[in-house]
Amino acid sequence: MNTKTIGAYSGVKMYNVLLVDDDLNYRKIAVMHLKKHFGNVKIFEAINPVEALSIFENHKDVIHYIFCDFYLPIQNGNDFVEIIKKNNKNVYVCLVTGDDISQLQKYAPNVDQIFSKLDGIEPIIKFMKNNL
Repeated sequence: MNTKTIGAYSGVKMYNVLLVDDDLNYRKIAVMHLKKHFGNVKIFEAINPVEALSIFENHKDVIHYIFCDFYLPIQNGNDFVEIIKKNNKNVYVCLVTGDDISQLQKYAPNVDQIFSKLDGIEPIIKFMKNNL
């Protein structure tokens, strides 16, 4: 996994997350919790897959995790995930939904994990800690 040295803190790892969600409130909450639990995290935000793909193309060598809402404007999250996995099999890609996750199980082969927004951000934090 790619890491980046931060300023004078030699050896400190910087983790980069791409958060794709059209819900501003969810993004704000997720960013707040990620920064609280991972001081050395850079978070890129996108509101739709087109914007996310542009961000990914510009930063594909440094993004470690992608958390993408399934229901998005323009294109669903799974279509975006398939594009990402074709370009970089090393990035952790996860779908997030406000619906019952059992509705998304058919997409499981394309993603590393599926999360329910109803469970809060803690399962995402745990996933990241287990996969650092």
